[in-house]
Amino acid sequence: MPRVTSKLTEQLKNNRGSGIVTVLVTMLFIITLGATLLFTSYTGYLVKVSERGGKSSFYSASTAMDEIKAGIQQAVTEALATAYTDVLSEYTALSAGGDAEIQIKFSQIFADDLREWKNADGNSLFVSAAEYSPTALEAFLSSKPAGAAVLVSDGECKVSEGSYGDDAYLRLEGISVTYTSADGYESSVTTDIVITMPDFHATTATIMSSELPAFALIAGGRISSNIGNPSLTGNAYSGSILLSANGNHLTHTSGTLVCAGDISVSDGAQFKTDAGTELWAENISLGTRGAAKLCGRTYVADDLTLAGNRSSAELKGSYYGFGNGSASASSSAIVINGKNTVLDIDGLDRLVLAGVSFVNTTDADIRTGESVSAKSDQLAYLLDES
Repeated sequence: MPRVTSKLTEQLKNNRGSGIVTVLVTMLFIITLGATLLFTSYTGYLVKVSERGGKSSFYSASTAMDEIKAGIQQAVTEALATAYTDVLSEYTALSAGGDAEIQIKFSQIFADDLREWKNADGNSLFVSAAEYSPTALEAFLSSKPAGAAVLVSDGECKVSEGSYGDDAYLRLEGISVTYTSADGYESSVTTDIVITMPDFHATTATIMSSELPAFALIAGGRISSNIGNPSLTGNAYSGSILLSANGNHLTHTSGTLVCAGDISVSDGAQFKTDAGTELWAENISLGTRGAAKLCGRTYVADDLTLAGNRSSAELKGSYYGFGNGSASASSSAIVINGKNTVLDIDGLDRLVLAGVSFVNTTDADIRTGESVSAKSDQLAYLLDES
């Protein structure tokens, strides 16, 4: 009996099986930790995929809304053009009632034309005076990706009228674009679009028995100066203007200056127009060390050319090159041919160039694709066979 008890005690003291248990517990812990890491990584991946799909869906919805805004702007522009034409055709009769009556008439025609506007498919922008058409808005969308769906304004399509101070407006309320991608991601963009009634502006000529009293200076030929710093105040007309000699500065301080031909400035001379003035010219040419500082409203039929070395032009206010013809003499551009020239347009509020520059050759002028051109920016032009 003591021998059996001794063997049983030895077997109980034997711990060789506990190592296997420890290994199994450790492996189970590692497996659990690995599974947790894999699950976390997979969840992060799904979140990234979801974010990317959501962003793509939102951008598509935002793009669709931008296309709708552009389509409404097209309708507004066409209605505005029609209203201007109709009011100008009746301007003489309407002017008897003053500017207020003209503005009321203009606003009425604009609002009526806008409500009657139709797109290429014949869909009207407005179903009634108080409701816009979601079908017309959806027609403004250029295209939809395969498998995607776009829903425009499934709610109440309400149009309201009101005013901000003296400005009346139409408000298209609750325009909503819901975009659903082929992968099932959905985004919605909702906004109100406000159309403010524009003001009517027209420049009309006053009929007088003679316009001569309105001009301070009229010269059918040329206005020229080669010394001193003369200034011109009031309206003036000239066939052309020539300024030369160092230190010679001609300044137009007020009114409108009309030059039927070229304004040529060279040899250190300067031509300046003050703010509030208006200048009309065929062409402005700056020769060697010639300078021009145009601070008012400037209208040029042909080019502003910095032809000479060390010439400079500073443009402020507004500059309109309104010539858009197919020939060099009737296509407005800004051309820089001289060396060490300065063109400063930092102070411009508005710059419009309707034409392009040309390269002069012995046979024919070659049209470029540039409205602002420097002599050194192109080494060669490729011509077609024609």
